[in-house]
Amino acid sequence: MEITEFFAQSNESFVKNHSVIIFTGKSYSPLFFDRALVFLQKKLGQPLKKINLDQEFTAIQIALHTSFLGQTQIYCFGDLSLLSSKKKKTDWIKFIESYQGPHTIIGFLCDEDRPDQSFKGLEVTIQESYNSDQIKKLSFLYDSLKPEVAAQFFAKLYRINTQYSLDQICLLQDYSGLLGKSMDLFFDDWVEKLVVSDISLFYLSQLFFEKKAEEFFIKWAEVRPYYSDQFWTTFFSEQLFKAYFYVQWQGRVPVDQKQITFGLPFSFLKQDWKMYTLFELQASHQKMYEIDLALKSGGSSYRLDAFFALFFSGDFS
Repeated sequence: MEITEFFAQSNESFVKNHSVIIFTGKSYSPLFFDRALVFLQKKLGQPLKKINLDQEFTAIQIALHTSFLGQTQIYCFGDLSLLSSKKKKTDWIKFIESYQGPHTIIGFLCDEDRPDQSFKGLEVTIQESYNSDQIKKLSFLYDSLKPEVAAQFFAKLYRINTQYSLDQICLLQDYSGLLGKSMDLFFDDWVEKLVVSDISLFYLSQLFFEKKAEEFFIKWAEVRPYYSDQFWTTFFSEQLFKAYFYVQWQGRVPVDQKQITFGLPFSFLKQDWKMYTLFELQASHQKMYEIDLALKSGGSSYRLDAFFALFFSGDFS
């Protein structure tokens, strides 16, 4: 089943009629799935329980085979490729392929881990990119926008490219709600910087400011080879510089300084800025400046990794 068809039918009876619902695609789309699960939770009128993949596998199996007074739940496990152990991954796939309830499990498998032909659950396929007509069928991605703003935004967006990944749509749409009269400036100066060859630099920045170390380092290992060390020091210096002033203004940016928000992750602009002190951001920016000087003098590129380890441990706070 295609993803647009799934969300068109995703009422309570349809979802609960399947013991396992697996989304499959080339790679996981974290921004999209965050939004999709919130939508499903509202649509179904019940909370979705998250499965911690680091838990003991036996304990998870027991929970998924047990119901209290016949009540059923919907469990989500996210991206199975995050599992470090090949055996754990294999055990999980076998369990998913044979699971028949009483609950419903929702999660994501990469194409190489797709269930075999004996799979009795529902497989929902995700394309690498979507055109304008397809995105219109996923209205929950832009239902926070006024219809006229959404129409203008997507009309401009699809004049630039005819296809976008789901995460690119989510990222760009988040910014559209902040633009107001600056929409033309955004499209002229920022769209191409926000969407770089299907690699979302700004998702990396989001993980950085959310201090989700494990997920950050996974993404970091994926995107780092595409750019030089000098690019990365410039990128993170700019992020920290802008974040400093955003925190200084306590999330209320002066009208004549709106450009400071361009490039910062939406989650940081919304609430994560409250996690930071000016001292922490200033110290982090100073350290990044020192790394840049060291790299230009022949220093080791591992200085960047050491910086991130210190940043996530809170040593700059």
